[in-house]
Amino acid sequence: MSPPTRRSLLFTTREGGDNIPPVLTLVRTLVARGHDVRLTGDACTRAAAEAAGATFLPWTLAPSRAELAVESDPMRDWEASEPAEVIRRMVARLICGTALLYARDVLAALDAHLADAIVTSEMLFGPMIACEAAGVPVAALGCNIPIVPLPGVPPFGPGLAPARRVEERALHAAIQGSMAELLGEGLPALNDACRALDLPPLSAIGEQFERLDRYLVATAQAFDFPADALPPNLLYVGPLMDEPVWAAGDSAPTTDDERPLVLVAFSTTYQQQEAALQRIFDALAALPVRAVVTTGPMLTPVPSGPRQRRDRRKRAPRRADAGGSSCRDPRRPRHRHSRPPRRSALALPADGPGPE
Repeated sequence: MSPPTRRSLLFTTREGGDNIPPVLTLVRTLVARGHDVRLTGDACTRAAAEAAGATFLPWTLAPSRAELAVESDPMRDWEASEPAEVIRRMVARLICGTALLYARDVLAALDAHLADAIVTSEMLFGPMIACEAAGVPVAALGCNIPIVPLPGVPPFGPGLAPARRVEERALHAAIQGSMAELLGEGLPALNDACRALDLPPLSAIGEQFERLDRYLVATAQAFDFPADALPPNLLYVGPLMDEPVWAAGDSAPTTDDERPLVLVAFSTTYQQQEAALQRIFDALAALPVRAVVTTGPMLTPVPSGPRQRRDRRKRAPRRADAGGSSCRDPRRPRHRHSRPPRRSALALPADGPGPE
């Protein structure tokens, strides 16, 4: 059997928290199979991309985060007063408003090194239109369930069950309509980008997904609600779940404790969630349970108070009972007595509720 043909592939992504590890999993897999892989992304992604075996290219015209600090977050979604404002920020700052800048960067990368195909974040429309203009096959990679409307499936976001009654179907349709209206606010900017690249304008935002060669969904189809029909270019490829670079070496402590284990998992991006986490800590402290709280790379778990207990093993997660734990706001100066952050899971309580 002849060896597989070596391909040149370009990945384009953005620092959005949980969207990066699946991309790097795919990059590592393709590099291991002998393909030439380049990755264009925010500057802060360089180390992880190169560790995965990719040649890294930073965004130059498009926005690029130099570091993971909260201050560098272009979305700053915790400042939004309502969910609609978060969507408007994403449309203006990522999906549509900056599409031409992303497209110009991708076209420059293709001029320097032609790719056989491009795999881009489903949230980046700029690389999609660049591929269409250059005649290069493009696949969008979604690291969640599909974000496009699917017949028979609840709208993405609110966590609703499939509609069974007339009023539920009406509610779903209203939510879909509101979402289409919000996304549609970015259509003029996206069509300006299309015209600049001599592409026909779109009649609706969702049409951009119809122009893709493939829409790859990195989850199991069994995890999603069954759709009445799927777009011909949509393909479930299964979960891509390698450990992220920032979590390397961290693991929850092992124990013979047989109490129920509670997992508390919030976003890997900063969303001003300290107060919500503290309320959960306080509630868990009164229950006969163990808990593992994943903080991601953006929050620093800081055990405090008289009931804390720390595991001193190298790179081990901090351990404390829930009543003596807190999460520090990363925008505030670190207390001079606090330990350096380990960006790890926080397991609590160590020995049950109440003082040691």
